[in-house]
Amino acid sequence: MDTATWGEAVVPLSLVGTGYGCAFSPDGQYLAVGHTGSPYLRVIRTSDWTVVSGTPTLASTGYGCAFSPDGQYLAVAHNNTPYLRVIRTSNWTVVSGTPTLPGNGDGCAFSPDGQYLAVGHTGSPYLRVIRTSDWTVVSGTPTLVASANGCAFSPDGQYLAVAFSGPPCLLVIRTSDWSVVSGTPTFPSASYDCAFSPDGQYLAVAHAGSPYLRVIRTSDWTVVSGTPTLASTGYGCAFSPDGQYLAVAHNSTPYLRVIRTSNWTVVSGTPTLPGNGNGCAWRPDSAWYSRKFKVFDYNGNPIQATVQVHQRPSFARFFQRPSDPVTGEVEVRSFNADDYWLIARNPAGNDDEVLNVRIDATTGDDPPTEIYLPYVGTMVTLSGNVTTTSGGPADEVVVRVWASRKLETRVYPDVNGDWSAEVPPGTYDVTYLRAGCEPVCHGPYTVELPPAP
Repeated sequence: MDTATWGEAVVPLSLVGTGYGCAFSPDGQYLAVGHTGSPYLRVIRTSDWTVVSGTPTLASTGYGCAFSPDGQYLAVAHNNTPYLRVIRTSNWTVVSGTPTLPGNGDGCAFSPDGQYLAVGHTGSPYLRVIRTSDWTVVSGTPTLVASANGCAFSPDGQYLAVAFSGPPCLLVIRTSDWSVVSGTPTFPSASYDCAFSPDGQYLAVAHAGSPYLRVIRTSDWTVVSGTPTLASTGYGCAFSPDGQYLAVAHNSTPYLRVIRTSNWTVVSGTPTLPGNGNGCAWRPDSAWYSRKFKVFDYNGNPIQATVQVHQRPSFARFFQRPSDPVTGEVEVRSFNADDYWLIARNPAGNDDEVLNVRIDATTGDDPPTEIYLPYVGTMVTLSGNVTTTSGGPADEVVVRVWASRKLETRVYPDVNGDWSAEVPPGTYDVTYLRAGCEPVCHGPYTVELPPAP
C-alpha cells in the first residue's frame, strides 16, 4: 500500500500459496516474502516489483524473514529441517555452518548492531540466539514453555522481546546477560508477533484472545489504555519508520488495521484484504525518493496549501499532504523515480497551480522548489505616465511581483505616455523600456483594494 492514500501502490504480487512473513531490506531495494508452495521464498525488487531469480528454494513453508542491519544477509525461518536459512544478498547463496533448529522456525530478528540473530521455533528451548560472527548458538538464554512465534530487539539493543504460545505468552529479555525482565504483562492467549516502536517507548504485541493487540510502555512495562480491539487474532505487527503508525495483520475482516500512535485511533480507508493477514512490514524511509517544495501565496507569503502528486499518465493520486503553515515547506516522497504531476491546491479558490515535476535519487538534496499560487479575487488598477526626455512615450511597461520577481503583465503606453494595468492587490516593481534608451526600474509600489463602504 501507499501510505499517502492507503491504496494499492503496485499491482498485487502473485505468490505460490499463502504469504506469511515479509521484510524490506534496509535500503528498501528488496522485499522478501515467506510463503507456502515451492520455492517457499520470494525476493522482489521494489524498483519494478519483479522477482529476483536465483534465490534458494527452502525445504518447506517460509514463515519469518529478516534482513541484517547492513543488508548483507537475509534470514528465513521455515518448516522442515534445518528450519533456518541465512542467505547472502550479494549473490543469494546460502551461508554454511548455521545451526539446525530443534523444530519449525517461525519468527526471526537481527539485533540493531547485527551481532545477533534471534529465532523463535517449535521444540525446546523454543528460542535460539545466534552470533553472526561465527553462527554459533549463544548459551544461557531462557527456555520458553511453548513455541516462540515472533521476536524483536529494541532499537537500542538492550532488550529482546519474544511472543510465544504458552503463559505468560511474552518474555522480555535483557541482552546484557540474557535474564528475563520481571513485571511484564501476561496475555490471555498465545502471542504471535511483537514490535518495538522506533524510539523504543512502546512494545506492541499481536495475540489471540480479545483485544488481540496490546501496546506496552517500556518505561514501566504497563499496558497502554485506549488502543483498538481487533476483530480477531493478531498475527503480525510493525511500527512505521517514523513511529506515527502501527500496522497489525489479523484474522477476520478487514484483516488489517493501521493505527495512529498519537491517539491510538484507527486510520480509515485502508483496504480490506482478501484473506487472513499474517505479517506486515514498512519500507524504510531512507528508501523513498524525495523532493522539497515551498508554497507561497501570490504576494510571496508562505502559505498552507494541500499538495497532491499524481502518477503519469494515469493521473492516479498517491501523495497528499499540507505544506507547513509557517514556512510553506512540504517534502514529497515517492516509491519510484519518475515524472509526476504536482498540484498545489489554492485555498483562495479553484485556480490551482499544476506542475510537471521529477522525483528521483538526485532531488532529495536539492533546494526547495518555490510554488506561487495564482491570485483569486478582485483586481486593482496600477497606473502611471512615462515619457522620454524628448517627450515621446515609452515602448513598453513591464510589471513584476516584488516578492517573487515573477512577471505579472506587460502593457503599452498611449501617445501621451499614460498606462494602466489590472493587477491583484500587492507590491510591484515597474520597468520602463524604449528602444535606444536604458531601461529604468521604479518601485516598489503597493496597491490595495479600496476600503469597504
